[in-house]
Amino acid sequence: MATLTCNLPEELLVEILSRLAPESLMRLKCASKSWYVFIKNLVKDPKFVAKHLQNSMSSTYMIFSGNHYCDCNVRTPKCSEVMFSLLDVFCGDNADGQICVVTEDLSSLRIPINSYLSEYVWRYHCNGIFCLVDSCNYAYAIILCNPAINEFKLLPKPSHVCRSPGVGFGYDSGTNDYKVVVFGYDNLKRFTAEVYSLNTHSWREIVFGLDVDCMPDSPTTVYLKGVFYWLSWKRIILSFDMCSEVRHSILMPGDGGSPSASVWTSLTLWNESVTLIYSSKGDFYGGGGLLVPTD
Repeated sequence: MATLTCNLPEELLVEILSRLAPESLMRLKCASKSWYVFIKNLVKDPKFVAKHLQNSMSSTYMIFSGNHYCDCNVRTPKCSEVMFSLLDVFCGDNADGQICVVTEDLSSLRIPINSYLSEYVWRYHCNGIFCLVDSCNYAYAIILCNPAINEFKLLPKPSHVCRSPGVGFGYDSGTNDYKVVVFGYDNLKRFTAEVYSLNTHSWREIVFGLDVDCMPDSPTTVYLKGVFYWLSWKRIILSFDMCSEVRHSILMPGDGGSPSASVWTSLTLWNESVTLIYSSKGDFYGGGGLLVPTD
């Protein structure tokens, strides 16, 4: 560790820093050269990252992303950017229990869309890390970014998959690794699947075992407790375990089990459970929600 102008024991200092908001933690790099080195090494320590993540689970911060477009006549990469905003939700001081929201633009992290992505970007997130995927570029452009520390990484292209309706992103707690899974077709129109490991910075082919007519038909996806979920054409919910790298299929419960039973379906999270939202055929407002069995 670098020598700091701080009289606190290192264990206590690390404990305090693990409770700071990410942007406050990164501002300490500007205090001095020694602080810069200390924080730079600290945020790369897996134990500190895990501790900071655990402490932040109870925070009220939310991160939103969106595309920003300028009105200038000269088109440059900066004319279209993916931008992020940080929202802090808290109760006000008044007795009426009013909810207050403070918004902060994370303007230091702007990803030029035209440089890497088209204007149609799928967004996935896990533990504060975003996975941005170009939904139109079959040559693949996938970016991992952490708005809290103002960093992003352009991933190498998959080795075999060149056209894919299926993309997932999540965390493998067993190996302390973040993974991206893609499945679809290679140049010879054969089905294939690959997993990218952030630890090894490489793709590798995996066995996925999926029928062609069970491909995902919606960008609506959810991630919960190490498992990623998609809706398929056959009204089947596909799941992929980031730890075991095993794919499962779940029949939609109730009215969602038949393609003709609903005209619109979507997956969401509710009370730490995967939930299927659907509308009954012929009545968009007459739908409901069903908990999806995940055990």
